[in-house]
Amino acid sequence: MSYRELDLREGISIQKMLEEKQPVSRIAAEIGRHRSTVSREIRRNAFEDDELPYLNGYYGMNAQKYATQPVVDRLADHLKRSGKLFMDETTAPVLDPGRGTTKTGYLWALARDDRPWGGEDPPGMVYFYAPGRAGENGAASPR
Repeated sequence: MSYRELDLREGISIQKMLEEKQPVSRIAAEIGRHRSTVSREIRRNAFEDDELPYLNGYYGMNAQKYATQPVVDRLADHLKRSGKLFMDETTAPVLDPGRGTTKTGYLWALARDDRPWGGEDPPGMVYFYAPGRAGENGAASPR
């Protein structure tokens, strides 16, 4: 028996069926997984916030982020050890829950491509996001 992680399509299917109040056994049958796999997935990746309880629940996109974050972190660490890097910062409008407006978020792209200079390392790029630049958000920036 081989292990295969749930993919984004399955995560979004779980999210939609939970919103429709489908039982875990029905969700599992629909996506072709064991009910214990689906139950564990929901428990591990459920979102809870005391300040915004109406947003509590399972979100397939968040689950995918948690599954891929270790890969992103490792790629970022590898790129940061490179001799030549390119970094760009840009702002992006981000929804501000509860206010019906947007606020400014920050995105950084950290890239390496040494091929034009005869380098042997493969190109790579990783993105970082933070809701601001100062204080606790400073740790999210690519240093």
